[in-house]
Amino acid sequence: MIIFKTTEMVEEKSSVDNLIENLKSRGISSESNNTATRFVVPVVEQMMNAKYVVASLDSCFFLAHDSYASKANTTSTYTGLYADVYVSDEVECKIYKKDWTDIFFRSGKRKTGVPYIDDKLTITSTSGWTPSNILSPDDVALFLELSKQISPLKLVIQRDYIPAIGELSGKTVVGIETNSWLYEGKDLDILLDKGVKLINNIKKLLK
Repeated sequence: MIIFKTTEMVEEKSSVDNLIENLKSRGISSESNNTATRFVVPVVEQMMNAKYVVASLDSCFFLAHDSYASKANTTSTYTGLYADVYVSDEVECKIYKKDWTDIFFRSGKRKTGVPYIDDKLTITSTSGWTPSNILSPDDVALFLELSKQISPLKLVIQRDYIPAIGELSGKTVVGIETNSWLYEGKDLDILLDKGVKLINNIKKLLK
């Protein structure tokens, strides 16, 4: 049992260090649960066994997060880019690459009435709002290109979606994320390059 715990700690440290080094090689300074963080709200992390790496980019935040809450017996793993937007409370949705299983596993599906969106993407919204005017044909193509390299992938617009980042707490956030710890070269490159571009495009259209 002692050997298992020691090995697990080394693996977790390695995954954090690998990501930090990969970001550093791209000229991006980051912080983690092993450093004196400025961005992540400490209270959130005190409740869980968690690891995270967060970086402030020019226009958004990068966050890789992996946590286990023993009391609730739940895990949460994701990596994404997030930025705040100033919109009305009804503006919220999640967007996925269309898949035949969506009919069974996606509730609250919405149609935009725009063929190039509805034919390629599945959109869900609890408020009934649909993003018919915030995705250009080029943005849809960019999201699908990202989805080929990083899967599963989703776009999300939601209020208080990333409260762990203090500067985004309580704000409506536009984000793009996958439910895995993303750190390898090609995947990281496409997220940081094309993901940031897509986030910025959507932010402009949401103004």
